[in-house]
Amino acid sequence: MPALSERYLLMAQNGYQGGQYVTGDSTDVTGGWFAIQAIEETTINGGTDCNISNISGLAIPAGATIYGSFEVIKCSGKAVLYND
Repeated sequence: MPALSERYLLMAQNGYQGGQYVTGDSTDVTGGWFAIQAIEETTINGGTDCNISNISGLAIPAGATIYGSFEVIKCSGKAVLYND
């Protein structure tokens, strides 16, 4: 049986902390996020604050997920943002 910390890490990686559905109106979404899952093709716009260099303009295909440490997300398209 896995240790409690391993179980918690697995749950956190699968959205246990919750998330937010965004519909890409290019407004700033602030908070602590660890992943962006695209429901339809989603483009990361300028103004996004994260630990990934040169992310502006990145198109995430529908169904794909990117991981990082995001404080401000500005995107167009439909996506689910997962809380830290």
